[in-house]
Amino acid sequence: MFLSWSIIVFAVALLAVQQCAGERSCVLMSSAGAVVQQGSSFVVYCTFNPTCKISRSMHMYIDGSSKTVKQTHKQFNETTISLRVENITEKRTYWCHSDCRLDSCGLDISAGYPPDQPKNISCIYRIHKNDTGSINCSWDRGRETNLMNHFVVWARTTSGNHTGGPVPICNVSNKGTKSPSANFTLPRSVQLMSVWVQAQNSLGSAESSVVNYTLSDIVMPSTPVVDQVECSSRNCTIKVEQPVRTQHLQIQYRDEQQQEWTTYPGSAGLMTSSKTKHISSLKPCSWYHFRARSRFSTGLWSQWSSTIFNCTEEEAPAEALDVWLVPGSDFRSMRVYWNKSIITVCSGSIILYMITVNGNNLSVVTNVSADFNNHSVPFCTDCEVTVQAVNSKGSSPPATITTRHTKAKPLLEVQATADNHTITISWRKPETAPAYYVVEWYAEGPMLDEVRWVRLDRNENTIIIT
Repeated sequence: MFLSWSIIVFAVALLAVQQCAGERSCVLMSSAGAVVQQGSSFVVYCTFNPTCKISRSMHMYIDGSSKTVKQTHKQFNETTISLRVENITEKRTYWCHSDCRLDSCGLDISAGYPPDQPKNISCIYRIHKNDTGSINCSWDRGRETNLMNHFVVWARTTSGNHTGGPVPICNVSNKGTKSPSANFTLPRSVQLMSVWVQAQNSLGSAESSVVNYTLSDIVMPSTPVVDQVECSSRNCTIKVEQPVRTQHLQIQYRDEQQQEWTTYPGSAGLMTSSKTKHISSLKPCSWYHFRARSRFSTGLWSQWSSTIFNCTEEEAPAEALDVWLVPGSDFRSMRVYWNKSIITVCSGSIILYMITVNGNNLSVVTNVSADFNNHSVPFCTDCEVTVQAVNSKGSSPPATITTRHTKAKPLLEVQATADNHTITISWRKPETAPAYYVVEWYAEGPMLDEVRWVRLDRNENTIIIT
């Protein structure tokens, strides 16, 4: 009895579809509707206009494909053909065709899942001005449904002794893998809030559990703005702006060579709309990046501000050059050498080197281009030769070497060993320790313009030359 009743009802439905066909050649319908659960099976029926009797067929188009596939259908009755669809896994379009002049008909069938229960609700209370703020809530929606999902955020709030009834406070639609979120405003007078989320799509609905919040625990100030940075050689002053007062301000900085940020100590206290902080103990001629965040007396830190950067200025070279003097073979000149690598200033900031020779009624000052690391000076037997590096801020401390030397005894047991691209030189220390050792090397010649040298401590007796 039940089976025959189902057939009678369906026959009436098909007849109604047939009468509504109008000027189309056919009407398509699905026994499970236009939205079905992924993996399900159902029947698609195509009812043709009685005038369209020739070459009736059903075709399928898979979403994202450029091809249609003719289907092997069954004859349901005189005007209707049918197709059983098994284990549908994606959106499909079915359409029917005949040789009459009326338009064809089609039906889109979407496949997906009912929504899971929303979980892991997380809310933040962002304060934009002193009297208003906005709540941002996000949640885990569960597995991908492949359908358009609609979410309703419900909230119940408490201000003082008054608790309001639950109200649907925000509606959100979402499709795809992106996590859903909602934003709504609340006055600063609200103290407590309960939140839950309802999820719904064409295949069903689900509701999350209720999450309770004390707003002072989730309050977050607006992101501060690092408005301006001004730097000297070793200090930077940064100006921070934000629209609300906070109790804590944290500033971090790092130079371009660092990966980790350094937190500037003592960055706390009442934060008005504008605050200036001084960062000290920085390196000259270095690029630094700065950022800031703030927090009320309770709650969460704000997001970090956008990073702003500036370069500290250069300063006069703080260290004396390492210099060495080699007499010429004709004893008419001497060549003074200096080591550039120990100068800790900006790359390319040395303007020139200033060389001064004093003694034996001789006083000569010569400026040498920054491209060179040696220079010929007049020979004298009892003179002082001074070299200074000069940049836009001043000069380095004078590095002085005298031409007056006490002759030392030759070193004993000097040995040199070559290995690939290195040479190891060693010697036995003398009984009387010298002030220091100097090792010189140059191409066979000798060509004094190409002398290379290194100064070693009095306790060393080995060097490896690459």
